[in-house]
Amino acid sequence: MPGKFDVIIGARLGSTAVTAAKKYLPKAKIRMFDDEAQAYQEVINGRAHAVVGSAPTPAFQAIKYLHKLFLPLKGTFTREPIGVINGAPTIQKAAQAVQSRASFPRRNCATCSRQNGQP
Repeated sequence: MPGKFDVIIGARLGSTAVTAAKKYLPKAKIRMFDDEAQAYQEVINGRAHAVVGSAPTPAFQAIKYLHKLFLPLKGTFTREPIGVINGAPTIQKAAQAVQSRASFPRRNCATCSRQNGQP
């Protein structure tokens, strides 16, 4: 249903990432996948805003897809780092939702030069 959810989070079915996403992002739509790689592909293709996944995969994916993904938090999200697609209209909403729940230092996503499409 369009407009029902502002943020779509991907996670691997049956993982602790699903539990963490539901607990800390209760207003987000959680899309579950059999394989974590499928969740990242949804973010890269623009069909999801973020992935909650097992470390160190989010960091590796952010390096691999340098111009599309980044880690909006310094540290981990309840031991589940999160990767977010760069430039999506709701990126600030997603980052703010995660950061407002975080109890550790935050990274200011607005200062990320990749967010503005710059290498």
